Amino acid sequence: MAFLIVYIFIGIIALAIFAIWIKTIVEIVQSDFEGDNKLIWLLIVLFVGWVGLILYYTMGRQKRILATNKEQKFSEEVFEENPRYQK
Repeated sequence: MAFLIVYIFIGIIALAIFAIWIKTIVEIVQSDFEGDNKLIWLLIVLFVGWVGLILYYTMGRQKRILATNKEQKFSEEVFEENPRYQK
């Protein structure tokens, strides 16, 4: 009986890690990165496993957010400099 509980617990943890792994892959594919960073992070997460997940969520996600913020700043600058959009 105790083994059954252990197997169920391990199965639930494995299922949770698999769901987070799939979510991370989808997030990387849908996000904008600078240069080849998207491909690099995708390969790291695919081939390194849970260590790749930890690396992505500690380092890679910040690069994604910075890339998105740079694009937003760029679009705001273009909007402000274009005379069509000025009052």
